[in-house]
Amino acid sequence: MSFSQAVSGLNAAATNLDVIGNNIANSATYGFKSGTASFADMFAGSKVGLGVKVAGITQDFTDGTTTNTGRGLDVAISQNGFSAWWTAMVPFSIAATASSNWTRTVIWSICRGCS
Repeated sequence: MSFSQAVSGLNAAATNLDVIGNNIANSATYGFKSGTASFADMFAGSKVGLGVKVAGITQDFTDGTTTNTGRGLDVAISQNGFSAWWTAMVPFSIAATASSNWTRTVIWSICRGCS
């Protein structure tokens, strides 16, 4: 019994380290919002104390600092909102769907002669 409790604790700690590592790796990424792992007690029926599990990983969506880049096409979204983006844009037929990618930082550029 105690071995499985220890293993569950190690697994939860490993997930927490993954979240922390992701936060560190993306700390210089424009618009990145850090994550936080939360934990819960595992139980079966009326028995508690059978170990720990990751209850969820939440993102912090509070507004960060905005920086004036001096580029006219850079956009920062504050308050509640996201911008949809696509890997292949087709003029006049763009519609946001559940499978779209969403971001809070938009860095546009004009590409002359792109195919």
